Amino acid sequence: MPSPEPGGAGQRGHDGRRGHRLCRSRLIFTSDWALYNQRANKQGFWEITPEALEQYAPLTAQSMYPDAWEQAKVGGKIYMLPMNYKEIYGHVFMVRSDLMQKYGITKIGSMEDMEAYMDAIAQNESGRVPLDIGSDTDNRLFFDYIVNQRRRRENLQRH
Repeated sequence: MPSPEPGGAGQRGHDGRRGHRLCRSRLIFTSDWALYNQRANKQGFWEITPEALEQYAPLTAQSMYPDAWEQAKVGGKIYMLPMNYKEIYGHVFMVRSDLMQKYGITKIGSMEDMEAYMDAIAQNESGRVPLDIGSDTDNRLFFDYIVNQRRRRENLQRH
């Protein structure tokens, strides 16, 4: 949004026109994990008013879903343009075809196939890790999913 600081209003901008100008240094990325709430509470951002949105970002103002605006508020005010799309992501497995061939695994088309692959490596390949999930929270949740699915199947087989 335009700068209310001296040098913004009334001076010529990079396009030669008088009025507010938008400086590249005034645009930043922020998010909840980048301390958005803390910085907004300390007046680290300019408030983005509905009037400013209509004037400078009318398409954004119209296309944003209402929940996004609510989630962006800190103390009842908006200091950032929220993401206006749903994040879509997926998990993929990377496997070694040489190990698949070595243990007679012809395809991985289900969770059971993946578990067979990981079991073969865990039982026969000393020093190899069949699944490296790193430290990403989503990956840990996915690992929990695998473990819980296996436990459910085992419980069903016992009863």
